[in-house]
Amino acid sequence: MAENSVRDATWHDALLDKFEVQITAVVSARLQGEPEAVGDLVQKTFDTAWAKRYKVPDDPLPWLYKTAKYHLNNYYRWSCRRRPELSGHEVLEAAIMRHLSNSGSVEHGIDLRRALAKLTPAQCELLMMAYVDELSRAQIAEILGISSAAGRQRLQNVRLKIRQILGNDYLKQDHGDERERGR
Repeated sequence: MAENSVRDATWHDALLDKFEVQITAVVSARLQGEPEAVGDLVQKTFDTAWAKRYKVPDDPLPWLYKTAKYHLNNYYRWSCRRRPELSGHEVLEAAIMRHLSNSGSVEHGIDLRRALAKLTPAQCELLMMAYVDELSRAQIAEILGISSAAGRQRLQNVRLKIRQILGNDYLKQDHGDERERGR
């Protein structure tokens, strides 16, 4: 999706085809128990992409991600619901369990739940981006508006905090490296 490309209906259809599943996963992971709202929020995200098509960058995923998050926040405001805490989120636990050294252990799941409960919502959101949404470190940094180095350091700090809480080397160090090299 080159900057100089024509941003017409064909462009929008290609954007939708390429990223709809990924954005739907981002929204549904945060709206557990509210499947009826997922489709509406994904549609709003791509409607915004159409309305602001000349501002969508060449790598549209971080922009779409941020836009979806804005619509999620508006949804919570409009529905007068308190934003759910991500620290106890089953999707996050399951995604991190896939990256554990000894995945499948019930004891690790209980320990992980205890560790996640001690993290801030911002730290849990960072883990959601890395493990659930499987964004590259560069994409996470772009979403957060920080440098790639700062993004890597924040993720490393959250992993370190979990390891300190658990007293073990639970999270693999190499998460994201293969995706970052490929971009």
